[in-house]
Amino acid sequence: MARPETAPCDGPTSLSRRSVIWLAGAALAAIAPHGLHLPLWISASALIAVMTRLLLPLRRPHLAQRLVVTGLAISMGAGVFARYGTLSGRDAGVALMVGLLALKLLESFRLRDAMLVVFLSYFVLGTGFFFDQGIAAAAYACAALVIITTVLVQLHEGDRPLPWRFRLSSTAGLLVQAMPAALILFLLFPRISGPLWSLGPDPAAGVTGLSEEMSPGAISALVHSDQVAFRVTFEGTPPGPERRYWRGPVLSRFDGRVWRAGTAANRRPPLLQGRDTALRYQVSLEPHNKRWLFALEMPVRIPGGAGLDGDYRLLSAAPVRSLLRYRVDSALEYTLGAELTARERQQALQLPAGLSTRVRELARAWHADSPGAGAVVDRALEFFHRKPFFYTLTPPRLGEDPLATFLFETHQGFCEHYAGSFVVLMRAAGVPARVVTGYQGGEWNPLGGYMLVRQSDAHAWAEVWLGGRGWVRIDPTAAVSPERIRRGITHTPGMREALPLLSTTRYGRNLFHGVRLFWDNVNYQWDKWVVAFGPQRQRALLRQIGFQHPDWTLMTLIMAAGLVGIGLLYGGVTLWRNRPQRVDPLRAAYARFARKMAATGLRPQPHEGPRDYARRIATHRPELGAPVQAITDLYVQLRYGRTAPPHGIARLNRLIRRLGVRRRGAGASSAGEGNGDPGAGRPPGPRGGSRTGLG
Repeated sequence: MARPETAPCDGPTSLSRRSVIWLAGAALAAIAPHGLHLPLWISASALIAVMTRLLLPLRRPHLAQRLVVTGLAISMGAGVFARYGTLSGRDAGVALMVGLLALKLLESFRLRDAMLVVFLSYFVLGTGFFFDQGIAAAAYACAALVIITTVLVQLHEGDRPLPWRFRLSSTAGLLVQAMPAALILFLLFPRISGPLWSLGPDPAAGVTGLSEEMSPGAISALVHSDQVAFRVTFEGTPPGPERRYWRGPVLSRFDGRVWRAGTAANRRPPLLQGRDTALRYQVSLEPHNKRWLFALEMPVRIPGGAGLDGDYRLLSAAPVRSLLRYRVDSALEYTLGAELTARERQQALQLPAGLSTRVRELARAWHADSPGAGAVVDRALEFFHRKPFFYTLTPPRLGEDPLATFLFETHQGFCEHYAGSFVVLMRAAGVPARVVTGYQGGEWNPLGGYMLVRQSDAHAWAEVWLGGRGWVRIDPTAAVSPERIRRGITHTPGMREALPLLSTTRYGRNLFHGVRLFWDNVNYQWDKWVVAFGPQRQRALLRQIGFQHPDWTLMTLIMAAGLVGIGLLYGGVTLWRNRPQRVDPLRAAYARFARKMAATGLRPQPHEGPRDYARRIATHRPELGAPVQAITDLYVQLRYGRTAPPHGIARLNRLIRRLGVRRRGAGASSAGEGNGDPGAGRPPGPRGGSRTGLG
């Protein structure tokens, strides 16, 4: 009798303890990656539900247990709604699916329930790509897919303990057969612009990066982040570090502490005149949940679906919520803008109420002693260069009047301190100015041939309006710490000790640096060929194979044809494998033996094995016992033995040919039904008996 913990409890479709353990493993494999994204209470609740199912008895749940599971499901839904304010969208929907998967496992006692848990596990595993589409997430998903499919194989085999080799080979066979169809669906399934989950509320909240506001410490906080902002591939020679200003948000309004974006959305972009050959490049931008795109100052040719506003910001039509690849042409030598409107000038000269008297007096003195705006700019840069200003990630607190305290007392700050104070000084001196934020610099990755720009490269600089030249970039940080602009943040004096270990070693020429560049190149190639495979790349692929004007209808027809072709191929292979095989010589030899014996009236029965058949022949025809037993022993050895004797089938055929039998009611011996037996029709032996033995 089987042990209670492994015996089925309610008939053949009930789950055993072994099946429940496998099922719990599948659910945990699907739920595990969501622990990095969902609230802790959801992950903990799911884990508790899975562990509880392993401890429950195998008998079917009674009514009270079903009511408890129903109550838990309602509570789970209420908790998700309380946390997210909705049951739809990416975060809320995935949280609800994770909870319901665990609760479904809690009430699974039959094979039907187990199959539903397996398919829910497939779905929940797939939702992990809503959060992370990197190569590490894909590798984990593949491993989890093997686990879940192995559970599916185990469930189909019932409660039999299967060898691991059989489980893995069956799983591998299923997955390998599915790969061609998956590849066709990946390449040809009609794509839409942007991810499906973008319809939900703020799905990318909390993404690290620049914002539309800047206050003391805002950008210096990004320096501690080693995350990738974007990668750039150039069609020519990359520009030098001092020319790599990646333009982002432009900030024009200042309240004395915080800089904010101005009102440029309804203004036409200023006139741009490039003075050199445009540099062409492609940007792979990581999602940041904002509309702005980054380009070298200044873009002269922008990608489709994007536009320029009145501050010459490059903006996409929708927030960037997935990896975005776009091409830009930029002129590094340019003239931006011909003239300022009255409204633009007013915004570029706006000063906060209560601006320090010392700041105003300093700016007025520069204005009075300078012949023009360009001279005022030079006086300000000389001020930052001559005074004991120090570039640091950890400036002291600035108190109630941060601007005056920074300029006249502490003299310590990061790029946002220098850019913001410079713009205020310019405005106080009557020179229109504004703050520009973005990234400066970047690291060249020779393994992939691209520029890597991280969040730690975030930077702020200034733009001033000079008559006859338009908006001109001025970076006061270069006057204080030129190494920051020429060589990057980690080569700036005093920065290495303040930066995290990963940031300080990424420029070091050591093994760790090479490994990091190699891994980043792997991720870049994955993003390039897999994650960023959108509508444009899909249509480009179809044009390369001969379809000049691909649309959704054409892609759907090609996809359907490919899937039908794969189905026909698999069907043909299955028919070929199940085709009638050529005659088995061993089976044919035994069939001849059976026909000989049937001629004597001893036909083999369907339920009768070879040895039972031989014993029945020996009982009814004792004179045939020895030769029939020799034939049977050799046949069994050839059919079922581990090793076969050499020339065994030929020997078996000889024994069968030499077997002389007398037909029922016949007076002469017969070799049987035209088999060419040399003894057929011969006279009796010397003693007058029939030839019944082996010759």
